[in-house]
Amino acid sequence: MVVDERSRLRHRALIAVPMICGILAAILYEMTNATGLFWGDAGEFIAVSRSLGIGHAYGHPLFWLAGRISILLRPANPAAAMNHLVSVVSGAACALVAVFVKDVLGKRMSASQTALAMCAVSGLYATATTVWMQATFVEVYNFQAFFIVLSLILFYRAYARESGAALVASAYFWGLSITMGLYAVFLIVLPITLWMLKPQPRRIRWRSFAHTVAGFIIGLSIWLYLPIRSTHESLFYWEKIVTFSDFFGYLARGQFEKIAVAGRAAIPLSLFQTAGILLRNFGIWGIGLILIGIPGIIRNRTQRLIPAYAVSTCVLILAFVVFLPLNLSFRQLVDMDVYFIPAFLMSIPILTIGTSELLRILKKPMKPLILIPILVTAGMRWGAVSISDRTMAQRFLAYLTSHIPAESLVFPVSDEVAHPLLYSTYALGNPRRIRLPAEAHIGQEDVVRRFREKDETVLIEINDAFLKILSPEEQSVLAGPFLASIEDSSAGKQLESAFNASFLPDQLDLKKLNRLDRLSLARLWSRRGVYWFHNSQNAHPNSERATTAFRRAVENFNSASACDDFSLEGALHASNLALTLIQGGDVDRAEDAANQALKLNPYAPETHRALYAISVSRKHFEDALRHSKILARLLPKDGDVRLNMAGILVLLNRKEEAEEYYREGIRLGAEPRKELEDYLFGNR
Repeated sequence: MVVDERSRLRHRALIAVPMICGILAAILYEMTNATGLFWGDAGEFIAVSRSLGIGHAYGHPLFWLAGRISILLRPANPAAAMNHLVSVVSGAACALVAVFVKDVLGKRMSASQTALAMCAVSGLYATATTVWMQATFVEVYNFQAFFIVLSLILFYRAYARESGAALVASAYFWGLSITMGLYAVFLIVLPITLWMLKPQPRRIRWRSFAHTVAGFIIGLSIWLYLPIRSTHESLFYWEKIVTFSDFFGYLARGQFEKIAVAGRAAIPLSLFQTAGILLRNFGIWGIGLILIGIPGIIRNRTQRLIPAYAVSTCVLILAFVVFLPLNLSFRQLVDMDVYFIPAFLMSIPILTIGTSELLRILKKPMKPLILIPILVTAGMRWGAVSISDRTMAQRFLAYLTSHIPAESLVFPVSDEVAHPLLYSTYALGNPRRIRLPAEAHIGQEDVVRRFREKDETVLIEINDAFLKILSPEEQSVLAGPFLASIEDSSAGKQLESAFNASFLPDQLDLKKLNRLDRLSLARLWSRRGVYWFHNSQNAHPNSERATTAFRRAVENFNSASACDDFSLEGALHASNLALTLIQGGDVDRAEDAANQALKLNPYAPETHRALYAISVSRKHFEDALRHSKILARLLPKDGDVRLNMAGILVLLNRKEEAEEYYREGIRLGAEPRKELEDYLFGNR
């Protein structure tokens, strides 16, 4: 009876610990989360949730529906409502991490030591940089993490307790997690690894297998929200889905064929980035626990589950190292640390064993000290993660909604501009009656036509596609992040003067801005630089217009570089500055900017374009050839790079090699260069 009473008390105590961990994590996130709108996908997700529409692929309908419920509880501030939702669910995921720790330890340790281990590992996860940051504003990754950790727990129980019901439930929650990010399919490595590690793998029972597959498919079925909802009129459609064919095309999303993916050449960079992500999230303390836990895992050879999770963690990390460069552009590699969260969750059993080994080593009075590193970590990361007093995104939203003329037709392109406008239009009731073109109704050419007609105020966000259509001779002016008609002075002048007054780097304390603030501002300034660069290229050489445009391009690219002098993407801004300075004949300053870009990202194609141009201008042809060869590896389908190499090889009197690269460039689709072709093949 006494034993039963102790067992019951232990059980009650250990049930309370995950709740406490989850509540403390949620409080931490609430104290540091955004008070309103933030950057990224937040504006779009809130707009979708408020209007019950459809956002961008791959679709996150469960997240959108949960967001809708949270907004009903606080309709006056939809952004704050969904920020709270994310914080609460993120805290719940931390509680599940504590449950996972309890399952792994079982009854091998006393109740007090088990409780300490639960708090230590859950706290390590809760204060990880990526996890914490994703818990402070509207984003889907921590919402997805809740279902991933639930699936991993149930999978552990399914094999530890031979429970078919737990396996089916695990498959169901795995299916749900995939609907919030297709990369969660990589979790399949866990059952495969477990099957391979067993000395005598179990025979598959087809009934159990069928039930598991059914659970998985039911989890995936939430995606059917997309084609079903598309049959009804809705306020908001980012991508219209009418048929199931549209639905599968939406999920397939051929974007990777349309962008210049980083490719295999960026795998070393991806490996380096992943190492930094591991260090930022685990920290020295977490890595130490893993190292302490490895001998314990090796000693306990009868337990195959934990080694399976350990091997799967390594495979998952390596898979992301290779997967990201093959599917994302160099720019998209900047903020892909969110893909690390599933690997972090998979590592919970390893961290648990490491913590238990450390608790065995420490004497009883010293055991609670394992919680101190968590408190120290929280204190050290607070300033970098907290966005409770970082309101740059809300300031930008206020700028847009205050200065865009009422009833304007606005064509946004980037997330930085589109998502705040979507939030204002679909979540705040569109107080300015701004019209945003739906993809199915107003195309790019139609927007340009209406811009030229000048019958209404039309604002077009700056980007290369529109700059190619709207020639500089057409009377357009820069209006903050937009192009406006020169005849519409109210739109152009107000937007431009307010933008410079509010967002010039010299007038901001950049050290007080968070990472996403600086990245977003840098992108805005860089696009403005592209506008002035186009103007300088199209103006008559040595004219006053060309001189003014060149000077302003340099100023705007300088502003972009000042905002982002720390990320991979910052190399793009520094490279643009270098290329602009080369056009102006200032090769020395261009080289300084190019070297800054090289330090930020040695794999960025724009960096080597700039260094190639500098080498050519100085007639350092061997250096030019070296950079063009790097470009050929980074851009394997760019024929112009091969033609440039052929030209350099001609200057180096290596005609046979030049012929080979010229033919390859033409085969890849580059336009023939008559003088070069005549020199190489004219006598044949």
